Amino acid sequence: MSKRPPPPASREAKKRQYIQGATARPRDGTLTAGMRGVLISCDVHLERDAIKESLRLFESLVDDERPPTPPPATAGGSTTAGDALAREIDALKQTGGATRRPPFSVAQTGCGGNVLIRFDGGAPDPLALVQRVMEGALASRGLDAPHVIRMIPVQTTCAATPQAVGAALRPLVGGAMRGAEGTYAVQWRRRCNTDVEKAAMIDAAAGVVAELAPKSKVDLSAPGTAVLTEVIKTICCVSVLPHWGRYHHYNLRALTEAVAASARPDPPLQSKGSAVQGGTPDVEGTEVAPETLKQATATVAS
Repeated sequence: MSKRPPPPASREAKKRQYIQGATARPRDGTLTAGMRGVLISCDVHLERDAIKESLRLFESLVDDERPPTPPPATAGGSTTAGDALAREIDALKQTGGATRRPPFSVAQTGCGGNVLIRFDGGAPDPLALVQRVMEGALASRGLDAPHVIRMIPVQTTCAATPQAVGAALRPLVGGAMRGAEGTYAVQWRRRCNTDVEKAAMIDAAAGVVAELAPKSKVDLSAPGTAVLTEVIKTICCVSVLPHWGRYHHYNLRALTEAVAASARPDPPLQSKGSAVQGGTPDVEGTEVAPETLKQATATVAS
């Protein structure tokens, strides 16, 4: 007795078979309180390219900082394969596994064109790493990150409330600005949130600076340090960022364009007047003195 053929698949099942992303796939983490990293901004729908460029750039900088692995020392003239393998394992243990990739991950913000590159565990300080990126751009070294616009170090994240922002800023301001006499400004940005009051957040940040760095002065036009409070949905990214003007507000694209423009030579000036007063231009545009013109006319007449 022959078996019946299976029933044809429904139209919905066929669609699910070919629609990209219909199957469940692992997703990146989301932005929450207690994170640190670098907030990347880019053009909408180009987040994937910006993430790849940022990760490649960060990993190359971290690799440059790692000390070279010392060659395995030969003890007692033993050259067997087992001894060489044992020495190599010991060297890896001593360097702490230097060949491992730095613990970077992606935290989605839910706001188009904004992604947090999260620095986990033993990752370096995000502020120090971004400063190396900016200094490299100032030194006219080519940075292969054309899709990245802004690269903001995020020292911590907290709930988007004035109380939480003040508590998160206190250790940061105390470590970077205590006793300082420079200038600062509270930089406020808000995305995908209409509930948080701008004045309350700025007052909370400015109150911490006034308490811990009373000699610092507010300069809204050209501050030396920026106290950043960037709200994305219900989370606030908090940082104390030096060299705010030098790094073009940590806008990597603007900084790169400014450096390229300053390195471009000025165009040569076009001469509008004649080189000799009363001269007559010849066919190629050069000037012919009147005496030369008279001699040529006399020669033709003779």
